[in-house]
Amino acid sequence: MTEIIRNVQYLFFSPTGSTRKVVETVAQGTGLPAMAPISITTPQERDSFSGQFEGDLLIV
Repeated sequence: MTEIIRNVQYLFFSPTGSTRKVVETVAQGTGLPAMAPISITTPQERDSFSGQFEGDLLIV
């Protein structure tokens, strides 16, 4: 059976915003619909991240 990648999600740590821009650009370059991005930049974001993602393809 062939698996099909239907969507993409990206996770990033980006205090200055540069890494976020890079992973957003890579995600857009796939041509796939993007799920909600996951930021782990702040301590609050890291604490609330469950370790699970919804996309078929995860870009870190």
